Amino acid sequence: MRSSPKNIFIFFVVCIFTIAPVFVTVALEARKGTQDLRSMFEQANRLYDQGKFDKAREIYEEIIKGGINDPAVFYNAGNACARGGDTGMAVFYYYKALRLAPRDRDIRENLARLEPAINHSNAFFLLKPFIWLKNLLSLDAWTVLCSLFLFLACLSLGLYFLTRRYSLMAYCKRAFPLFLVFLLMAGIFLGFRFYSEVVIKTAIVMKADALARSGPGDQFEELYKLPAGTKVRIISNPQNSWVRIRLMDGRSAYLPLTEIRGVN
Repeated sequence: MRSSPKNIFIFFVVCIFTIAPVFVTVALEARKGTQDLRSMFEQANRLYDQGKFDKAREIYEEIIKGGINDPAVFYNAGNACARGGDTGMAVFYYYKALRLAPRDRDIRENLARLEPAINHSNAFFLLKPFIWLKNLLSLDAWTVLCSLFLFLACLSLGLYFLTRRYSLMAYCKRAFPLFLVFLLMAGIFLGFRFYSEVVIKTAIVMKADALARSGPGDQFEELYKLPAGTKVRIISNPQNSWVRIRLMDGRSAYLPLTEIRGVN
C-alpha cells in the first residue's frame, strides 16, 4: 500500500523538527567556543601590551592547541616568544603564520630580523619570479583559485553545447581555452606549493648552538653548530631519535628530534 502525500509530508516535518534541535545545539556550542577563544585572544593581547610576554604566550599556545589555525594568533605568539628570548619558537610561529598569510609584511619583516642568515637560500635568478608567484598565495588560496578556473572552464564548455545563441557560443568558444590556460598555470603553482608545504618536511631548530653530527648519535663527529631558528628539511626517517636534515645551503647532517620542531 502506497503512502499518501499527506503522510509523506508529515514524516518529513517530524524528521525536520527532530533533527533541527541537534543542529541548533551544535551551532550554539561552536559559537560559544569561538567567543571564548576570541576572549582569550584579547586577554593575551592585553597581557602582551602590559609586558607580560610569558603569560601572553601561554594563552596564545592554548588557543593554538584548541585547533585555531589563524595567522594573527601565530604571529602574536611569535612576537611573545621573541620578546621572551625564545628565538626558535618565535621563528617557528612566524613560519606558521607566513604559510597562512604569505603577503603579510609584518610577518616577513619580523621573520627576516630574527631568523639566522643561514635560512636564506640563493636561488637561481631566473627562478626568483616563479618562486615569488608561488609564494604570493597560500595553499588554500591556490586551491580555491584552481577550483574557480575549473568551474569556469566547465561552465563555458557546457554553455557552448547547450545554448542556441551564436553570440554566447562564440564567447564560450574563446573563454574555454583561456580558462584552461589559467587552470594549468594555477595548478602548477598549487602543485609546487603543496610539494613545499606538505611533501617536504620542514622543521625549525629550537636549541641554540645545536650540534649537527655526521651520524645518528652522540658518538659521531661534530660537524657544526646551528643557531636557534635555523630552518631545516628532514630527509630521513627517525633513527634512534635522530633524523638526517638538510640546510638551505645544501649541507646535510644529523640532529636529535628533541632539538627541532616540525612546521608541517
